[in-house]
Amino acid sequence: MDRWLATWDSTPCDCKCPLPRQENEGKSYRQCHLPFLLRIVSRSSDIQTDLKYARWSEIKHGRICMLAIVGILVQQAGIHLPGEQFTNTDIFGAVDSVGFGANMQIFAGIGAVEIATFNKHYGEGEPGDLGFDGGQLKGASADKIALRKEQEIVHCRLAMIAFLGAMGQTLLFGQALP
Repeated sequence: MDRWLATWDSTPCDCKCPLPRQENEGKSYRQCHLPFLLRIVSRSSDIQTDLKYARWSEIKHGRICMLAIVGILVQQAGIHLPGEQFTNTDIFGAVDSVGFGANMQIFAGIGAVEIATFNKHYGEGEPGDLGFDGGQLKGASADKIALRKEQEIVHCRLAMIAFLGAMGQTLLFGQALP
């Protein structure tokens, strides 16, 4: 706190921060000394140098897109839960047609998974390993596990591209599948 307060007067600061000095009412300071910006700058540099966090993010978004694309394809094929509110095949309209309660259940489910896996993103361990694999990798060789991890990344990236394509197709032409 003293360092932050000292930067508001004309006292030179010994910070090696790359951010430029700013002037405010004749007093010079560096943006990084503002407490909220210091956290942002610090976290941004951690993310940029921490490829483990980036890999977690890529896998998480890819898995979500894989689920979304499968959901879009199933819904477009006419397979849905019983009830009139689940028959909407419009990707954007379906969210509104199921109602507030169903959307809050989905939101709560996502929140529960995020809370349960939050520490795995920043702790030790392998990116993407949530602790359950259904026994698929049990007894597998290191080469087979590396191959499966590579296949998952490739499928995640493909699903992210497909998801963007489905969104663009829907926005332009009103339907996800031609």
